[in-house]
Amino acid sequence: LGVTSNMNMEILDTFNKAGLDFAFPTRTVYIQNDESEHESKDTGKAPESKVDSLK
Repeated sequence: LGVTSNMNMEILDTFNKAGLDFAFPTRTVYIQNDESEHESKDTGKAPESKVDSLK
């Protein structure tokens, strides 16, 4: 490992011995699925722009 990695491991080791923890950043994404909205718009066909790009 490089010097930076060794130094980071030493710091982490010191924190672990002191009983300190780190909070890792997280993100929660909620996706709302409104079935009634999708049923009225879904024709079963791809949009023309998508169909044209496949030709």
